[in-house]
Amino acid sequence: MIMPRSRDVLFYKEFEFEDGGKSDKLFIVLCSHSYCSVLKTTSNSKFYKGVKEGCNPQQRVFFIPTRKKEFFQLDTYVQLPQLYEISIPELIKGGLSKKIIIHESVLSSECLELIRNCLKHFKDDITPEHWEQLFSGAPDSPSNESLQKLASKYRNKK
Repeated sequence: MIMPRSRDVLFYKEFEFEDGGKSDKLFIVLCSHSYCSVLKTTSNSKFYKGVKEGCNPQQRVFFIPTRKKEFFQLDTYVQLPQLYEISIPELIKGGLSKKIIIHESVLSSECLELIRNCLKHFKDDITPEHWEQLFSGAPDSPSNESLQKLASKYRNKK
């Protein structure tokens, strides 16, 4: 099982909610350390009538329409500020049982940054530990994209 990175989208089969209900869910990985901080998504628009693309703090949602060509096959609503933690042992166990699958596709860096900026509207709703992890500037694992940009900078200097 490969450790997920920021921007990854996790498919979680039969995710169990606080009320005991279960449903297949997609989560967006914000950052990962000893556990993954993730945001839940939904394609059910019934609670989000009239939202605009992007950050909608009054409705507590970030809207990603399919025309944005991100990973999602349907218009998707990122439910804010509901942060979940998925522990590394749970990821490993889930990966072995096929309950948690890491998709190969990732969100664009721009989309993830917009979601993080939207989360800043909810500082009072996010635990200090999560806030620190999300906004302390502590780097998450570097993305392939950022490593390639760095490598190309040095190649161009020669």
